[in-house]
Amino acid sequence: METCMNLSNDVERLSCYDLATEKLTRGQAAGDALITPESVFGVKGGGARNAPAQPVEREELGEITSLVAAIRNRAAATEVELKNGQVWRLDNAPRLLLQVGDEVTIKRAAMKSFKLLAPDGRFTRVKRVR
Repeated sequence: METCMNLSNDVERLSCYDLATEKLTRGQAAGDALITPESVFGVKGGGARNAPAQPVEREELGEITSLVAAIRNRAAATEVELKNGQVWRLDNAPRLLLQVGDEVTIKRAAMKSFKLLAPDGRFTRVKRVR
């Protein structure tokens, strides 16, 4: 829970608490409930209602890097599952040529958005699904 307390981003902090509570409810030891800034990177949701007046300062992750574990073509969009377990929906999938095993970087962008950078240097906007 201490990790969650130190997150200044409201959505990330609430997602962190949700994940920690879920793991504790399932009977996992507190040490097993590893919640890191990377595990909540890109999580979207409603804003916090009881946010502290003075958020705790911490360095927010500007980007994460992981390997592509799976690529799923859905009717509306393409989803990329990363080796770290995160799933991201690509906005402009035809522009990217991704393969399983490629190393990709997801960076924070303007207006609380995110972009996925492919190995060939091209990028597209993405949204975290899971």
